[in-house]
Parts: sequence; C-alpha cells; structure tokens
Amino acid sequence: MVRIGTLPYRLLALRHGADLVYTEEIIDKKLTNSTRVLNKQLGTIDFIRGKEGALVLRLLEEEKSKLV
Repeated sequence: MVRIGTLPYRLLALRHGADLVYTEEIIDKKLTNSTRVLNKQLGTIDFIRGKEGALVLRLLEEEKSKLV
C-alpha cells in the first residue's frame, strides 16, 4: 500500500485497534539529510529537508510504541 502510511492514516488505524502501523516508504538519504524539528502547533516531530522546507516524515508521540 504505497503512500497510505501517512500520519492521519496511521492514527486512524491505531485508534481503531491496530497493533502496529508503518510509515510511508522513505528514502534513507532524505531522512539522514533532514533536520528534526518539534512542531509545537501540531504536537508532532517533523523531519524537514533543505531550504525549501520539504516535509520528509511527521511523527506523533501517540504512535511511538507501535510504529515500525
């Protein structure tokens, strides 16, 4: 299921009883070259890449123990 591991979908699955959730496919180089930023407005941890601020990955504390 490509592109269906986004944060809203993962939260929906967790809140309806999923034991584990997966992030969307991420290219490792993009993640290692990104900056970890705490998004206080959303309460998320964002990984941002480059000057344009492209979002690579967004995580939420609620999914921490069940995210693969």
